[in-house]
Amino acid sequence: MHDYTLQYIYLGFVTLVFGGLLVMMFKPFLGPILFAAVMAVMLEPVYRYIRTHTRLNQSIAAGGVVLVTLLFVLLPLGIVAVELFAQSQQLYQSYQAGNTPNLFEIANQIEAFVQGYIPQFSLEISEYVATLLDWLTSNLGTILSSTFSVVIDLILFVFALFFFVRDGDTFAQWYRRMSPLADDRDRHLLQTLKVTVNSVIRGTIIIAVIQGIVAGIGFAIFGIPNVVLWGTLAAISAIAPGLGVGLVFIPMIAYLIIIGHVPAALGMAAWGGIIVGLVDNALVP
Repeated sequence: MHDYTLQYIYLGFVTLVFGGLLVMMFKPFLGPILFAAVMAVMLEPVYRYIRTHTRLNQSIAAGGVVLVTLLFVLLPLGIVAVELFAQSQQLYQSYQAGNTPNLFEIANQIEAFVQGYIPQFSLEISEYVATLLDWLTSNLGTILSSTFSVVIDLILFVFALFFFVRDGDTFAQWYRRMSPLADDRDRHLLQTLKVTVNSVIRGTIIIAVIQGIVAGIGFAIFGIPNVVLWGTLAAISAIAPGLGVGLVFIPMIAYLIIIGHVPAALGMAAWGGIIVGLVDNALVP
């Protein structure tokens, strides 16, 4: 009994050491691989549908899923990232040059008005937005300029997604064989993980992206500049509990009112309350 205990301890130690070494070796590639794994979980129903309703073999069906992902997920994301970088850089350069956008002037007016009653009040929106724009321009610029790194990550993602989609059942069977837990526990664990990934991605991120797109359309209709930038911020704020997209809509409505575009402000308020609200109510389970 004592010998078996020592063997298990030794096996666990060796597993941890080699596991740590593998993580260190593949750390630069973990991002694309994990993203591919998450996408494979989400796209499993698509793969199952193709396999069930066509005579395509596993490889061709998985290749079709990868192609759809490239065309309808990664390509739009790339276009948005490039435009987001351009608009962020333009706004940041305008801020640095002293050509302060009207939005900052409005924030300063609101801050001065409130300080007449509460001297300690401070919005500091200019600093916050400048910090955000600085982060966007520096990080997105680095990512977009690192062409070789982006290409390598994209290739790795494509290959990982292909094998995760095609051989997902094989990976699950391998996990169950290697796991010390009972098979029913392993199945329950994998099913829970799958449900969690789908609920988080579909129930939170995809809905936030849709709300950001709808908000961006509203910004374009009612004359808000840099719609990709503000639409992206609306999508990010939609994830936050509480106000959600209101964190972006309310300042935009105030902006339109102060510059004298009251009808556009009313339209923006209606768009945010009705259209974006309908999206939220219709899609949130």
